[in-house]
Amino acid sequence: MATLSSRLRTLPVRLYYDGDLTWELNEQHHSVYDMGLADGSELVTRLLGTGNNDAELVLSKRPGYRSNGLRNSLSYSIVDETDCIQWIFKKLNIFNPGNPSAWQAPYIFPMPEHWTLERTSFPPAYSPNVPYKGFEEIHFPPGWSNANSDEYWTVSYLFRLKGKLAINVNSLQDFLKIYYEGLITDNIPRRNIPKEKLVPISAIVKKVKPDAGDSETYTGIIHSLDYLAQVPIQLNCKLHLKPGGDDFTALLIEVSPKPFEHPVWQKMEKSTEQFRNGTGEAN
Repeated sequence: MATLSSRLRTLPVRLYYDGDLTWELNEQHHSVYDMGLADGSELVTRLLGTGNNDAELVLSKRPGYRSNGLRNSLSYSIVDETDCIQWIFKKLNIFNPGNPSAWQAPYIFPMPEHWTLERTSFPPAYSPNVPYKGFEEIHFPPGWSNANSDEYWTVSYLFRLKGKLAINVNSLQDFLKIYYEGLITDNIPRRNIPKEKLVPISAIVKKVKPDAGDSETYTGIIHSLDYLAQVPIQLNCKLHLKPGGDDFTALLIEVSPKPFEHPVWQKMEKSTEQFRNGTGEAN
């Protein structure tokens, strides 16, 4: 009992009730005690008294109705489904593509100043053939799409993938090839890219001495299409496999057409060095 009581102090609890007491009295001759509302409110009161600030009682915003249209306070229509699902996502800290800002990342991955962030489920819609699942976090510099900027086509990725994956040169080359093939294919119709401008997508990766904080480190070259300018582009990349766990794999990838000696890499490398992995599955 002591263990259960301790668990209840931290367990998120939400009780839904149809609070239309006037209808219950007039139509059903029920008091507040017949509704279960009294018991529910007492439970929430006691939980709050133990210090559980995640306990709440939610009254319906509209009376409950059964599927046949008859009024009934036990109908599930008293629950705001969208609000309830969002609450579950938040309390379980499940990554929700529809509301990514509500998710608390179980890791630290700082961005360089003025860069922007994008989080999506993985694989993304534009690259469904990637054989991994989880989510990706992408960092874009302000000059990413500016052909006159040193940051043009520079981007930093975090792939937090489900499972303890076997990562090696071959798997990384296949991963990059499939990912960029999907990215380019998605942009062909949207940017009206003619067939004669398409180029084969390929990736060459080699294993190097691990950087500090890496389990393994790789460098490589991606041959792709610059779909903004519609010309071939060669992208240098550095890949960092970070210590993870049995339920997830953390892979950080930095990409830029600039050589590794260029200052733009210093910004990405600093963020990668400051990366700190948390625990838990790649939701």
